[in-house]
Amino acid sequence: MLDCLGGQALVEPKDGIIQLEILVDRASIEIFANDGEVVLSSCFTPKEGDNDLTLWTQGGELFVDEIEVYELKSAWKITK
Repeated sequence: MLDCLGGQALVEPKDGIIQLEILVDRASIEIFANDGEVVLSSCFTPKEGDNDLTLWTQGGELFVDEIEVYELKSAWKITK
């Protein structure tokens, strides 16, 4: 079960693995499971300094093989 800020979707493992791509920006999160087979999107208002990510499982074990984090630059040009 994939759970994102109140939204839930059932995700079936492929060969025992669930692949997640999680995109987070200042006020939204999108989760793509198994190459887009299941997608959850949500908007939120983060608290200042709130920059943690938590993964958990219910009724099974959770193993993380790899995590890659990329910081994107702003698309907005700043003029002075």
